[in-house]
Formats: sequence, structure tokens, C-alpha cells
Amino acid sequence: MEKVSYFQRAIENGITRPSLVQATDSKEYVLKARNEEGTSGKTLLNELIGYRLGKLLDIPIPNLKLLRLEKEFIENNDYYRDIGAKPGICIGSEYLKGNAKVNPVILDKASNINEIPGIILFDQVIMNNDRAENDGNLFFERKTKRIIAIDHSHVFTSDIWDIGQINRLNSTIPSIVKNIDGPVYKYCSPFINGNSPFHYCKTKYDSITLERLDEVFSNIPSEWNILEEEIIGLKEFVWGQIQQIDEILEEIKPHFSYWKGSV
Repeated sequence: MEKVSYFQRAIENGITRPSLVQATDSKEYVLKARNEEGTSGKTLLNELIGYRLGKLLDIPIPNLKLLRLEKEFIENNDYYRDIGAKPGICIGSEYLKGNAKVNPVILDKASNINEIPGIILFDQVIMNNDRAENDGNLFFERKTKRIIAIDHSHVFTSDIWDIGQINRLNSTIPSIVKNIDGPVYKYCSPFINGNSPFHYCKTKYDSITLERLDEVFSNIPSEWNILEEEIIGLKEFVWGQIQQIDEILEEIKPHFSYWKGSV
């Protein structure tokens, strides 16, 4: 496993206290580490599951690598000491250059605007309440002019869930995010247009098997202290959402006025 080898700077926007680092593979990453200011193993699990499932569904998302943050590195770094960073396995997302906040003007310049429906449907499946209102969770990559979905630390409604909340989630399938009418989704609404704008991304869900979903939830670092029953419960929720994609689409359709025709 690659290690964090060089600290570049703290990233100010982000309650998970992310930082920009270089790893032993000489690549730059946005690092999220467990710390005493609220970032837990559940935060990192949310990011990992969001990434793995996103890749499976061809969601535009930064590449992710698990990185090791050594105790000695923390002890010699003021920032990591200040936030109470914990040594061990962390999340490293590929660092991209571009605009970390989107607006209608930026969206209109995007080269992959056809992928917006897939991102919004993905948010419903993993209950990402954050993106609809947080304009920092869609990223405009300067080089490719692509819209990239970033930051999945608060999927499954938050990063402080427990087995009781997971069970309640499972009792509400199919679910959509509570802030479906949030401003970022409003920016995206004109690009969800015409007949069956979700048809292509829906076929991606039709191809997912339970065996492939098992892989998404496998090999979770034990030091993140996630209970087996929690992993099972989250997987059951995602599988249930996938099985009811049509119902989810029917539920979100009234919120996108440019959408014509069927789901």
C-alpha cells in the first residue's frame, strides 16, 4: 500500500478536514483521514462505497486509492496533530485541477453534460443528501471540461449512521433525497430534458448483480471499526434501491420540469 510522503496544504472547504498530499507513487491526492474533529471510519467507508459503486455505474468520479498515514508522519506535521489525525488507512482521491463550485454558466460549458442524469440518480440510490444543496460537490475539471462527482462522505444520509438508522433506511425503500429541490439540482434541471433522459443510466443498474454488489462491500479495512451487520444492512439498502429504480425515477420525475415522456 502506498504511503503519504509529503504534506502540501490543508484544504479549507470541507468539514472532514481534507488535505492535499503526495504519496509514495509520486501522485497528488486529496486525503481524508480519521481524526478527532468528526471524520470516522464510517466517513471513509461512505467514500469508499461511493467510489466503488460509482465506478461500477460509470459515474464520472475521481480515481481513489487507499493510502497509509504513518504515526511518525502525523507527529511531525502541525496540521495533522492539530486535528488529531489517526494513523492507518485513509482515503486518497486523485487531485484534479479546476473549479470546485458549479453554477449554470459552468454547467453550460461542460463536455459531459449528458452524464448529469446519472449523477442525480446515483445520489438517490446511495441517499446522498449533500449534493443537491452543496455546490462544492460537483467539480468542473479544467483540462477535460468534464463535470465530476466528488465527496461522498455523507451518503446514506450522513456519516454518523448506526444499525438503527440503517434499518430505518431499509424500511423506507424506495427513497429519494430530502432536498430534491435544492439549488444545485435546479441548476442541473435544464439538462434533464427530452424523452426518457435517464434511459441510458438506468441500463447500468439493470446489469448489476448481487455478486457484483458483494464486491463493492468487500475488503473493508478492519481498523475503520465497521460492524458486519452494518455492512450487510447498507448492502441490503443499496440492493433494494437498485431493484426499485423505476419507482425512484417515478418519484423524482415531478421535480424536473424539462423531463418529458416516460421514465
